[in-house]
Amino acid sequence: MRASAYFSVGTEVSRAVTETPLKLLKREACPVCRFTDTRVIYQRMFAEDPVREYLCRWYRGKPPIARFGDSEYVVMECPSCGLLFQRDVLDDEGLALLYGSWINPEASAQRNPLRARREGLAIARRVHALGSFLDKQDGPATVVELGCGWGNWLLMARAFGYAARGIEIDDRRREFVVAQGIPCYRTPGELADASVDFIYAQQVFEHLRDPLDVLRSLTRSLRPGGYVHIAVPNARWVKRNLEKGQFVGPKGIRHSLNPIAPLEHVNAFAGESLKRMGEACGLSVYRRQSAFLPARTLCDYIETIPRFLYGIVHGHAATSILFRKE
Repeated sequence: MRASAYFSVGTEVSRAVTETPLKLLKREACPVCRFTDTRVIYQRMFAEDPVREYLCRWYRGKPPIARFGDSEYVVMECPSCGLLFQRDVLDDEGLALLYGSWINPEASAQRNPLRARREGLAIARRVHALGSFLDKQDGPATVVELGCGWGNWLLMARAFGYAARGIEIDDRRREFVVAQGIPCYRTPGELADASVDFIYAQQVFEHLRDPLDVLRSLTRSLRPGGYVHIAVPNARWVKRNLEKGQFVGPKGIRHSLNPIAPLEHVNAFAGESLKRMGEACGLSVYRRQSAFLPARTLCDYIETIPRFLYGIVHGHAATSILFRKE
């Protein structure tokens, strides 16, 4: 499957589409290492609790449960790389409904002022940290964000002097980013080969139908010596939590099933599965836990330590790796 197969989702859904049964595509082989002898570790109908309850609460009653029919939420485990993944995933039309209707794009742009300030400071620190390895080259580095949303990270990167580019499947978000003067594409394949110095993928690869193919496409766009930062939800406790079936709990608790959330988080990575995916694309591990990108001052280190320890204690620190293309 080409990378564009995932990123070909638009936001306009016809009335005819909304009245037809949802179509789910089956992924029998592991989407990271392509191992075929995977096994089922959890199975429930979408119309059956606790999955039904989760869908109704999380999407505020928007998904018409009847449209799922007898379709099932099936979690598979890959014995080869350790990836947990949802076997049945939405096709392009279903993804258009999910990201263009069930998740309200306008609502996602509205932030509590205090939360917006905190997020802005966090983005500024992360972009500032890039200078420890990107400022060593001549001229401004080209940086790309995969799944850039409304472009907050890109705007900050541009303010720091980087040549910013975005990739976003949702039409409204992508058009907004372009209106800010930042080039933004629908698919990774639109990036020129060997044209990018750094790719930022924060909480994106858990959503992708074919994450390996998308990463291969991104790797082609990297210059030799370029970097890819990938951060995904921590899947450490998923197998144990599936036994408890606590789908509706908050994201931050140890028993949360957010890393394998129905429909959206279709891949649940552990460190080994993320590492294997990068190596399959010709990337080497430059630094682990790169969600806390290298701090540049003593204050940066002091500020990141409490957040890092809190995430470890509560079991939801992101699984993240900074890869390098040799």
